[in-house]
Amino acid sequence: MTYIDCGSGVAGDMLLGALIGLGLSPEELNSTLHQAIPLRGWKIVVKRTERQGWPAMSMAVEGDRFFGSGVQMRQVVRRSRLHSVVKSNAIQIFDRLITAEKKAHGGNSNGGFDPEGLGLLDTLIDVLGCSWGFWRMGLKSPVASHVNTGRIAPATAQILKECKIPAYSTQSQHELATPTGAAILSLLAAEYGPFPSVKIQGAGYGAGLKDIPGQPNVLAIYQGASNQEHKDLPLEPVILLETVIDDMDPRLYPHVSDLLMRAGALDVWWVSAGMKKGRPGTAYSILCRPEAEDRLVRILLCETTTLGVRRLPLERWIAPRHRVGMRKIARLPGGKTKSQVEYELARQKAVALSLPLKKLLK
Repeated sequence: MTYIDCGSGVAGDMLLGALIGLGLSPEELNSTLHQAIPLRGWKIVVKRTERQGWPAMSMAVEGDRFFGSGVQMRQVVRRSRLHSVVKSNAIQIFDRLITAEKKAHGGNSNGGFDPEGLGLLDTLIDVLGCSWGFWRMGLKSPVASHVNTGRIAPATAQILKECKIPAYSTQSQHELATPTGAAILSLLAAEYGPFPSVKIQGAGYGAGLKDIPGQPNVLAIYQGASNQEHKDLPLEPVILLETVIDDMDPRLYPHVSDLLMRAGALDVWWVSAGMKKGRPGTAYSILCRPEAEDRLVRILLCETTTLGVRRLPLERWIAPRHRVGMRKIARLPGGKTKSQVEYELARQKAVALSLPLKKLLK
């Protein structure tokens, strides 16, 4: 698997630098793009550098200049002899970038040059280089972290919104995520989430333009293999919601828990907790899939006395299972199975047939 860590933002040159650090040949990259781009007097310059002590690869275009409109860039891609997957990805990235710049800054509908630098040769090299680089190294369907945006440029905000890229910011003085980087990531990343449990096989670090005090301005791309002990178990992203309550009628907990389960919670539990002022309270926890989070938070805020809910993105290993009659059968690593009677099915049958529930649970 491939993981892109955008903890210090994302930009086209950072992605290319990380690819080179991971093993992409800068000579082959230069040669391939020179064959595709009908313009002389430029070259890709790669250097080893550091950002706050982190070694990384910096990538810059020597001889950068105005190239042309977004339409002209797409024509260059279409006329190139690159693989069809590379061309398709690059054109889609340009479409997203042009649309975002137009909505953010206005302009004509054919994707003409705007003041944000869309028409520069550097943009064409970033988009085409990343599209080719990920394909050349066989990095399919990478997972990406949530994006640290820093100060958000208007076009970047449009891409984050339209492509539903999860984002946050640790500071507002520097632009960490560029429109080009966000557009590339939006197409190449298959999903967003925390770093999975893997055995690292390779790592590449791409340097951002500035060396920002207190923060290593690098983007990382990791390659890894699933841990062998869990190779038979699927890994599922989940969200843990938590709140601590000390002023709610205890008779409400079963009612709220039922609402949460009906709304998509995977599990609900509560335990006693000592509060900061010495009062006894209840720590209320809910496990859910990401798509159910908003519904469950609304229920907690509307149906309980809490004024806030914490969230923690997690992953969980799941044993594949199926049901035979009332019995749930799970497949364990190594091929063995274990089974258990489904309580609710047994309870319903016991009530319907007037049977002792304890016999059906055996």
